[in-house]
Amino acid sequence: MYKPRKKGLDLMTKRSLAGWLFVLPFLLGFLFFIASPMYTAFMMSIHSQGIVECTELTPEYELVDPASSTRSYYKRVVDGDKNPVLKNGEYQYIQDKAKDYKNKVFYFAQGSGNGYCASDIAVSQLGTEFTMTAPDGTTENFQMRLIGAHNVINVAGAIAAANTLGIPLSDLKIPVRRIQPVPHRMQMREHGQVTIIDDAYNSNPVGSKAAVETLAMFDGIRILITPGMVELGDKEKEYNYKFGTYAADCCDYILLVGKKHTEPIKEGVLSKGFTPQKCQSFDKLEEALSYAYAIKGQGHRYILLENDLPDNY
Repeated sequence: MYKPRKKGLDLMTKRSLAGWLFVLPFLLGFLFFIASPMYTAFMMSIHSQGIVECTELTPEYELVDPASSTRSYYKRVVDGDKNPVLKNGEYQYIQDKAKDYKNKVFYFAQGSGNGYCASDIAVSQLGTEFTMTAPDGTTENFQMRLIGAHNVINVAGAIAAANTLGIPLSDLKIPVRRIQPVPHRMQMREHGQVTIIDDAYNSNPVGSKAAVETLAMFDGIRILITPGMVELGDKEKEYNYKFGTYAADCCDYILLVGKKHTEPIKEGVLSKGFTPQKCQSFDKLEEALSYAYAIKGQGHRYILLENDLPDNY
């Protein structure tokens, strides 16, 4: 009896499939690692708007740098005559440097000027509120969890950049409200009638001064707990003394952790005529916190934890 021949792949077809299976990984690698980046670079080269990164090194110098080619496969040169260059207008020397750019935009957090201006800055348990005014006169109220005027200037720069690119101020309210603080960087935590402002990772003169100035903006009993600053070389005592003078102008109570190391801070505090009974020294952070919680008085208590040192201090 005739039996039909079973259908199957002939030898040539099997060899062809085996060859494709061998080549397939190399083909996928070519598409993913070579062809795709080349396509991205080509599309970015014909895009009408350059994308740049702006990094502020110090208040005196600003670096405007092309985006890294290793990350995004494109590179364009910043042209101050065509692309807008945003500058922190809080400093006169930055305004002087900006004369080299024709198409420049300034932003401000305190005071007024020709650009984007933040005003009516107020802090509370909810965060910071401020009003932003654009160069065309448009105004919008903003609220964010970040606290302090030093954070407002950073957010003002972001708002200025977005609005310059065409996003209305009203569309930026929700994104600004969603900004979350970095842990241990002026991070607020609520404990009933006490608000802890955790700034444990801040240990430099500029940041510490900004922190106590932010504490002064709160309406209530303002308490500073700090072990001071370290690793500042020969100027460590000088900076801690100055920190004490700043704190005396901003706080109702100053609790120092580490009696020996904080002596320069205490000297600075008392030099401003601060009440000695309200400037106490403790051996441990837990002791200072217990004292702060026991302070009696009307109003909400705001406790700023400024810097956190290792046990050997």
